[in-house]
Amino acid sequence: MKALIVGYEIMFAGPHDISSIPETAVRAVSDLLQTEGHDVGVGRLAYLFNSEMQKRLGRIAGTRAETPLSTVAQNVLDSLELELPSMIQRIVETVSAPMLINFSPVPGTAEFLQAMEESRVMLGLVCNSPLGIPPEQMKIQIEASGMGGYFNDMQFSSENGMVRPHARPFRYSLSNMDVAPGEAAVLTGLPGEMEILNRLCFGGVFVPEQPGVEWKNAPTAVRALSEMSRYV
Repeated sequence: MKALIVGYEIMFAGPHDISSIPETAVRAVSDLLQTEGHDVGVGRLAYLFNSEMQKRLGRIAGTRAETPLSTVAQNVLDSLELELPSMIQRIVETVSAPMLINFSPVPGTAEFLQAMEESRVMLGLVCNSPLGIPPEQMKIQIEASGMGGYFNDMQFSSENGMVRPHARPFRYSLSNMDVAPGEAAVLTGLPGEMEILNRLCFGGVFVPEQPGVEWKNAPTAVRALSEMSRYV
């Protein structure tokens, strides 16, 4: 095995799937707009943000296409008839901040990454960006956790444009690492990904052992990240 591509949900706790903007984030955006002289009520903002989030979820369900948080913010400002292009980045950062507070590696991640480094197996990371959070903010959190230096490639839905389960992040990661599918394995926590991974003809597919979760096509189940060293 030359490379292992790992799902973000395997290695990092929170945030993952988020369907609405928390009230704390909406209030922070309201305060931000008020500093610029725009008095927009929290209720109005919450309605617009969550309306845009429902559209985002509908697009994901229909096509797996991502809508970046910057687009959501722009659409909200358009609905308010506010032309504030300079505010987009600040709004994105304001909404993202409370999402990333709970970001942390799961137990055993550091030891797993060190074992992979010692085995000289290249590592790819595929991430669904919660709320379409920009890749640079996700990377900051990964670097802050001390894990960034272990990855040869990182894919984010807010950057590559598609939300897992989808083949694109895996294809991009393989291409960036210059590895054929048969020379790589995948460790995923998304049951809906099995059909895609088998179609891509990976050399191995591994999943966490989860009571009550049914996996199609009988991938190899592992009880802990530390077990992966037996397969590389």
